[in-house]
Amino acid sequence: ILFYGKKHSSLITFKGRTYNSYSLNYDTNKDQLIYLDTINRMAYRPFGMALNRNNINNFVFEYNDDTLSFRFFSRNDDPSFNLPDGFYQVVYYGKSKYLIKFMPSAVIHGSDVEYYYSPVGFLNTGNGYIKVKMGNQFTRQFGTFSRDVKKYMSRSGISFRRAGRSQLASVLRYYDGLKAETAKE
Repeated sequence: ILFYGKKHSSLITFKGRTYNSYSLNYDTNKDQLIYLDTINRMAYRPFGMALNRNNINNFVFEYNDDTLSFRFFSRNDDPSFNLPDGFYQVVYYGKSKYLIKFMPSAVIHGSDVEYYYSPVGFLNTGNGYIKVKMGNQFTRQFGTFSRDVKKYMSRSGISFRRAGRSQLASVLRYYDGLKAETAKE
């Protein structure tokens, strides 16, 4: 479960209608959104139900210090989408795009299995999504604008390894602006 035990409020858009104030959790291992029925409890625990992900447009988790927005992406909806179908956190979705997938892993301790997740970033500058791990790899994806993007990141004090989502989004907005200026000329 993503950020298990950390209190949050939830908002979900289901078949085009938006609902809030429901108890939702995101299971990173199974890539499913779980609805928690806190009224009909079983053995003093909330009853959890996996929602049909094909009917979920997006969902948002609002924490005291952060807001995470997720969307379900699939090749059926977008043939140019070149990643596995599933929920991705949307960091930036303009002309260029940056998504995060929480990748699960399991560690076995005797008979116990502990699940962990790691965020993995994917950048799309127009040629499909590329998994991005390092700063040089990130800036190379901007092609002829790589030098300009590096200068912007340097001036703004943005290091790819330490960058937050809002900083990455500002870099992509800058890149989209450069491309738009060039297209006008």
